[in-house]
Amino acid sequence: MTKQFRAIAEQAIEDNLITPLERREIMRMYEEGLRGYPYFEK
Repeated sequence: MTKQFRAIAEQAIEDNLITPLERREIMRMYEEGLRGYPYFEK
């Protein structure tokens, strides 16, 4: 799931929709959200 999201974000950079800095922030928030989702908690 993260790989797919990262690929979408990378494509957005190539399409000049977001900057690399924005991608890093988006990925950080996405991964933090996954860690907080009960399905992924141990």
